Amino acid sequence: MSAIDSRKVVAAVAGPMAGYRAAMKGDLEDWIPLEHAAQMLLDGTVFDEADFPADFRPIIGMMRLILEKTASGGWNWSDPDVQRAFAEAASGTVYRLYAEVLVAMVVEILKAAPLLTVVEVGSGSGFVTGRLCRALRDNDLGHVRLIATDMMPAIERLGHELRSQYPELFIEHCCWNIQHEAPPELRTSLLESVLVFERFSLPYAGYCSIVNLASIADALLLVDDLSLTGQKASFDHIYSRIGTQFLVLEEAYRHLSNYFSSIHTCDAEVVQAIHSPVSTFTLAVK
Repeated sequence: MSAIDSRKVVAAVAGPMAGYRAAMKGDLEDWIPLEHAAQMLLDGTVFDEADFPADFRPIIGMMRLILEKTASGGWNWSDPDVQRAFAEAASGTVYRLYAEVLVAMVVEILKAAPLLTVVEVGSGSGFVTGRLCRALRDNDLGHVRLIATDMMPAIERLGHELRSQYPELFIEHCCWNIQHEAPPELRTSLLESVLVFERFSLPYAGYCSIVNLASIADALLLVDDLSLTGQKASFDHIYSRIGTQFLVLEEAYRHLSNYFSSIHTCDAEVVQAIHSPVSTFTLAVK
């Protein structure tokens, strides 16, 4: 039996979700234009990205690059063009908002539940990790152990950098491909109870990785685009060219229900308001 009260955890994310909904204003109030742009790219229609809302342009540029690069060869994340486009998208309004909301959710969950370890899956460059470290420090959550993980060896450098920047925090790092079981060195570092969160890793790892996440998580926060309709949108066809799998919310729930007693679509109200075909924030508690 988990020591975590799922009702308190779900209630804890209500504040960040309210902030998320409030931020979805202006161009972000309607995401249908992004789907239109994706379809035009697939159709080979010539258009000017300036004709689309500014907040969507970095994402449109990334999709355009995916089609260009995969048409002429394989996709390589170390390609300078790819790195530039990804950095622009990651620093844009949409993904910056995702990062801010995610960090706020983690902090509020930590305040509401007796969690002693947070495991980040897919730390990458540390875009979210650094923000989370600042939030842990500023909210007097230094008693919580943070373990940053990624499947790439660069996670070692990130771990060293973060420990240097935040000596008052307990920060560890571990190389972990979530398609496989959590390595022993990760398991031995866990203090119960454990919150695991990931962002945009599941589309590459697949539903089968949920069992590996669940094996160490008392609470699991997924930040992935999960289809509400079961029908592929145009951008799903584009991203599939770089190895992502099409994920459906209903199917994700089916897998999660094998390990978690409470599953909550955190942004249900938001996606309905902005006409999005996907949900992005899913919370599961044992």
